[in-house]
Amino acid sequence: MKIKTVEFIKGVTSFNALPSGMQPEIAFAGRSNVGKSSMLNSLLGRQKIAKVSKTPGRTREINFFSINECARFVDLPGYGFAKAAGATRALWAPLILRYLSEREQLRAVVLILDVRRTPNDEDLALVDLLREYGVNIIPVAGKSDKLPLQQRQKQINIIADTLHLMPHDILQFSALSGAGRDKLWQVIDMFIKSDPGA
Repeated sequence: MKIKTVEFIKGVTSFNALPSGMQPEIAFAGRSNVGKSSMLNSLLGRQKIAKVSKTPGRTREINFFSINECARFVDLPGYGFAKAAGATRALWAPLILRYLSEREQLRAVVLILDVRRTPNDEDLALVDLLREYGVNIIPVAGKSDKLPLQQRQKQINIIADTLHLMPHDILQFSALSGAGRDKLWQVIDMFIKSDPGA
């Protein structure tokens, strides 16, 4: 997809505040320190459309971005060691669960994993949840530039085995070098154009 316009729509903390309209949505999820904002900025060709923080877990809302006025990227709060107040974190779970299970516009979730790390219990729980809800998963091993090819492929095999996937199902991506950007866009574009009723 050629990016012509990118616009931040809004951040929401309640289901009733989700944007209206039926533009297809691609959500992005991952651990708090996995590089989600950097991936969004790289995909969108913008340096600061998604805020990159040195402190993991700063996203407090579900953030919506309009792409070419025909689709949306959805930045979900990172999970893991997010440094949010207990009351704030308690609000995340019901909102995110409802978004994933009820949002008609949702076409797929880009599950961002660190290629250097074995998926943890929270990663596995999210994968199980998405499968239960019938949500399409786009697994991506980010920070691929951090490992040499042979070691990277070994880690991809471990990630695939842990998530009960085939190694070729996992896309490799580097926000730093741009490697894997075009391939990830091809997959995202396919889901954006897909018929949810098919």
